[in-house]
Amino acid sequence: MENTSELIVGKHSIEAALTNPKRKIKAIYCTSESKKTLTNKLLGTHKVLVSSKDDFVKTTQKLYKQVGFEYKRIPSDILLETTPKEIRDFEWLLSNLKGPSTEKLLVLDQITDMQNIAAIFRTAAFFNIKTIVVSRKNDFNMGPSFYRNSSGAAEHLEIINVSSLSRCVAKLKAAGYLTVGFDEKGDLSLNKDVEKKYLAIVMGAEDKGMSNAVGRLVDKTISLGGAGQIKTLNVSVATAIALERILNT
Repeated sequence: MENTSELIVGKHSIEAALTNPKRKIKAIYCTSESKKTLTNKLLGTHKVLVSSKDDFVKTTQKLYKQVGFEYKRIPSDILLETTPKEIRDFEWLLSNLKGPSTEKLLVLDQITDMQNIAAIFRTAAFFNIKTIVVSRKNDFNMGPSFYRNSSGAAEHLEIINVSSLSRCVAKLKAAGYLTVGFDEKGDLSLNKDVEKKYLAIVMGAEDKGMSNAVGRLVDKTISLGGAGQIKTLNVSVATAIALERILNT
């Protein structure tokens, strides 16, 4: 059965969700001490359930179980229950191409570790990327730890879940996007091509890189070209360097 709630932990993530007009807030769970860390402006007219530390733990354990996530200690003793963030589909992307939120797209190919994805979301929001395309066989299931690690970035991003990333990249090319993939075997140079207004930046998994199907399609493949003996990076770190280089060329 599809979850009708998402649980968000982490003060920055909670604050971002509370100020996101697309969210419908169900309840804020906290202790009397932790409530003091949220301003009245943020709390607004939302339902705030204040309890003792022991009762807070018992209640939040039940909530975690209901949404299918393993319970972990909740930082700052604050939890937000809200409606799930809407994950867009391929049709939404096609109908919104060439809009203000899709001039620069970040495409994640074969990256499945949610901690890495959360860090990439945070980096993308830092560089003012507004749309991320992911490809997962299962539902893109974002849990409390994901929201905490992304530090509120998910509230500022459109997330597109496509069934075929290669088909998506082909459609982007047909729509006039320059598609640039990052791979250790790529070209070390960036040229004027990357100044193109509509750009899709593809990051592959750190162990496999881009899939063959996507790698064959991208217009240009670029290597980060590390000077040391280690030639690969954690994918979230690589994404930060890639965005810095390509967006500030």
